[in-house]
Amino acid sequence: MFVFILEEIHSFVDAVSVLAGLGYVFNLKFSPEMFSIMANPTPSPSCTIALQLFPPFFNQQYSCQQLHYSWIYINPFFPEMFDMERTGFSSLTFSFADSLHADLTFCSRDGHLREIDFPMYHSDGSMDACYDQLDWETFVSFSSQEFINIVTLNNFDSEQLMKRLPNLCSRPSWCVMCKRNEEDRKHLFILCPFAKSIWRTISSHLSSNVNCLSPKELCFSMCSWNQKTKKNVILFNTYASALWNIWLERNARIFNGKEKTAAEIWEDIKALAGLWTSRSSLFSNYQASSIALNLNAFS
Repeated sequence: MFVFILEEIHSFVDAVSVLAGLGYVFNLKFSPEMFSIMANPTPSPSCTIALQLFPPFFNQQYSCQQLHYSWIYINPFFPEMFDMERTGFSSLTFSFADSLHADLTFCSRDGHLREIDFPMYHSDGSMDACYDQLDWETFVSFSSQEFINIVTLNNFDSEQLMKRLPNLCSRPSWCVMCKRNEEDRKHLFILCPFAKSIWRTISSHLSSNVNCLSPKELCFSMCSWNQKTKKNVILFNTYASALWNIWLERNARIFNGKEKTAAEIWEDIKALAGLWTSRSSLFSNYQASSIALNLNAFS
């Protein structure tokens, strides 16, 4: 039997809500070392998209000796988890005694219990990465991986991501940056007037125009640049920082009710671009702050 007890489910439900927007079928991996929900049913050992549950999430952990491989339909039980949290059930126990069924037992702060049973489907695990094959250095934080998924894959679901605070815009799927258009990847990162102002600022400082029609096209273009010149390193890191800061600003406005001006975001973009650029061997003699203040000197 495998059991784990999660005494605070808020972060877990938030994370699973993003996975639930990416697909329907997910691999589960259970072992003494880890529990993960794989968003890709056939992950590469060096590029695994997964929600990893390690301490401090765990308060207690019991696990079977043998590695288990299963897959589930995540959509049927995610709404139940969301509803349980909304109605005051703050902790859960996940358990299974065989490879066919699992139980989620939710507990409220006053001791009330509610149990959900759902089927699991067995897999031989032949296409999965085993624990000792995973390159842990390639794992990124969940928020970073979520960002990469949304920029590069066709899996953008605004209503799924905004369901917690749907009234911040007059319509849940509207762009929170301009409140004039439906939000999709192209609009948020390229076509939104707010995003356009960011790209115009970058163009004026670095003499480089953003002519791409989609964020995916922009990412492909960036990856084709020769990273052996200082100019291209600066451009790559500034563009990447811009995408990341637009995404952070979007989330801050939706979930935290905070917003920055385009000028403030430009300062954040420069600071992050300077930090990333300072890690390059081409800039080993420069401080991150100096690079951030003089991006145009290398363009």
